[in-house]
Amino acid sequence: MLSPITRTNNVSRISVLNSSHIARLWRKQLKIDVCVDFEKIPQIELWECCDTGFRWYEPPKAAGKSELYSQLEHFDWYYTANKWEFQVALGLLNSCSRILEVGVGDGYFLQAAKANGHIADGVELNPNAAARVKKLGFEVYQIPLEELRNNIGAKFDA
Repeated sequence: MLSPITRTNNVSRISVLNSSHIARLWRKQLKIDVCVDFEKIPQIELWECCDTGFRWYEPPKAAGKSELYSQLEHFDWYYTANKWEFQVALGLLNSCSRILEVGVGDGYFLQAAKANGHIADGVELNPNAAARVKKLGFEVYQIPLEELRNNIGAKFDA
């Protein structure tokens, strides 16, 4: 397994999850049916890059399609403006100048990063959210992570 960020094999598998169990939880708790997305995925693995701490799921299609994120945006808790994680992340990113956020939502973190003097771009699969954030003046890539490295020329510190 290679890290999608560093393309090295210095990675560790954190856990293995049963796809059908996850699909049942989505349907029961959120009333969103992801069975079609997961029907050909027997298990989902959580991996971590040992060099960067970045975590991701395998196989890549387990991340879901744009339709999933379009459904999630209707929950008032999904895209919130003042997540505690934003301040923690910004504190950790003080020495970074160029940041790539994965899953930008409505762009709240990108705006906070810009206000702190960072150059910030993002990745977002939800086309509605990506359009809103582009209107704010940010570069937003609407591609899966596994395609990201080959489709952007910019270099990021974090």
